[in-house]
Amino acid sequence: MKIARLTIRKLKVLLIPLGIVGVALSVLFALHIRTLEIESITKDFELAVEKREMSFFSKLDSLARNYRLINNIIAVYGHLDSAVLSGFDLGDAKSLIYFLPDELNRRTIADRSNVLFGGSGTRGEVFFSLAGGQHIRTLFTPGQSERPVSISFVLRNADNREIAKKLGLLMPVYGKLNAAEGHKRGQFLGAILYLYNIEKIFTASALTRQGQGIDISVLDISEPGKANVLHQHKTRTKTRVYTDITHSSQGFESLGIKWQFIARPTEYFIGKRLSNSPLIIGILGIILTLVLAVQIFSLLNKLELAHFANARLSRAANIDALTQIPNRGSFDQRLAEEWQRARRAQHSISLVMIDVDNFKRYNDTYGHIAGDAVLTQVASCLRESLNRAGDFVARYGGEEFAIILPDTRHAHVIAERCRRAIYNLNIEHQSSSSDSIVTISLGVATCHPMACSSYESLKIYADKALYQAKEHGRNQVAIEQTLNLKTCSNVQDKYPGIVKNTGGCYEALHRPDSGSSGITMPRA
Repeated sequence: MKIARLTIRKLKVLLIPLGIVGVALSVLFALHIRTLEIESITKDFELAVEKREMSFFSKLDSLARNYRLINNIIAVYGHLDSAVLSGFDLGDAKSLIYFLPDELNRRTIADRSNVLFGGSGTRGEVFFSLAGGQHIRTLFTPGQSERPVSISFVLRNADNREIAKKLGLLMPVYGKLNAAEGHKRGQFLGAILYLYNIEKIFTASALTRQGQGIDISVLDISEPGKANVLHQHKTRTKTRVYTDITHSSQGFESLGIKWQFIARPTEYFIGKRLSNSPLIIGILGIILTLVLAVQIFSLLNKLELAHFANARLSRAANIDALTQIPNRGSFDQRLAEEWQRARRAQHSISLVMIDVDNFKRYNDTYGHIAGDAVLTQVASCLRESLNRAGDFVARYGGEEFAIILPDTRHAHVIAERCRRAIYNLNIEHQSSSSDSIVTISLGVATCHPMACSSYESLKIYADKALYQAKEHGRNQVAIEQTLNLKTCSNVQDKYPGIVKNTGGCYEALHRPDSGSSGITMPRA
C-alpha cells in the first residue's frame, strides 16, 4: 500500500512536466500549421506575380511586333501617315509615334536641337526632351541607328517645365533593298521614335484581384550592375510590406530594355489568406492538455483516497484496535505463510503463546479501563522485545498474545526476555495469586514442518505448554519441542528435564528460575 501511495505521488509530480510538454507540443504544432500556411501563401504570391509578369511582357511584345510592322510600312512609303496607323491596336501610343525626318522639318527644331515637337494642348505647345541631353541628330545617323535604341524622355511644356517622363524606342528605317546594286540593306531613311507609357501598360496587364496587396517595382537592368526604376506600383491597401518575402524575376528583354520585376506582399495579401486554424488548434491543444491533466490529477486523487480507505480497512481488519498490534486473523494468516516458508526452506518454526496472569481479577479490582491500559502496555512491551524483522507478535484473543519465531533455535531465550520485560514494568496487581505485580505465563513450542502434519499441531503444542506453565504457578516459561528424531538427538543434553517420549517426538517442560521458587519439573 505504501508503494502504491508513493507511485501515485510520483505520478502527480510527473503531471507538471507532462503538462508543460503537452502545452509546448500544442504550441509547436500550431506554429507548424502556421508555417505550412505561410509556405502555401508564398506559392500563391509567386504565382500571382508570375502571371502579372507574363501579362505585362505579353503586352510589351505585342507593342514590339506592331512597331516592327510600322517600320516595314514606313520603309515602303518613305514617310509616316496617320492612315497607316489606323490598322494597329496601339492604344494611346498612336499620337506618340514620330518619323524623325518629318520632325526635323518642323520649325521648332531650329530653336531646340534636343527636343521634339509633341503637339499643342491646353498648356501650350508640348515637347519631348531627351533626358540625357543628347542632340537629336546624333540618334538617327546611319552609324547610330543600326539597332533599336531605348531612350527616356521628359515631357515639358513651352516654358521648359517638366510635365512627365516617357520611355521611347528609336528604331532605324531602311528603304527597299536594291539587289542589283549588291547592298546588304536598303537606303537609310531615318529613324522612327515610339513613346510608350509604362504605367498604362502595367495597369492594363492586371488580370484579376488575385494580385491585390502586392507592391511591384519594374526595373531596367540593361546595364550590368545598375538598375533603374521605371515604374513602382504601390498597393492601395496601404499596409506594411513583408520585406522577408521577395520575388525577383530573371529578366525579360523587349523594346530594347531588359526588364525585371521585384515584388513583395503586404499585410493585406498575407492576412487575407491566413486562417485562424493554427490559433484554434493551439488553444484547443492547450485546453485539452489542461483538461486531461486535471482529469488525471482528479483520478489520482481518487485513487489515493481509495488507497487510504483500503489501508484503513486493511488496518481495521488486521490490526487490533486496542493494542495496535496484529489481531487473530492476521496471526492465522502469518502463521500459515511462515509454515509454508519453513517447509520450503527446511527449517524449524517456533510459536510462543502468552497469557496475562489473573487478568480477570485485575479487571475486577482495578476496572476495565485500567485493564485495557495493561493490555496496551503488554503488547507494546512484547513488540519491543523482538529484535528480528521476521518475528511476529499478535493479540490472540482477550488477554492472550502469540509470537511467531521463524528459524529460531533458542525460542525459550526470547520468551524469557519477554517475561522479564513485562515483569520489569512493575504494574501493580494486588489480587494476583502469583505475585503483587502483573506477570505473564508463556508456552513455547518448536517444530520442524517435516515432523508435524500442519501448523495447527504447532498451536496445540504451544497451547499445551502454556497450560503447563499456568498449572505450575504462572510467571514462567514452559517449553515443548516436537522435532524429528534425527534433528533432536541433542535435546536430552540441552534440556535434561525430559520426562516423556511420545511416538518419535520429545516433550520437555522447563521452568527457568524466577528467583523465588527455583525450577519446577512438569507433571509425568
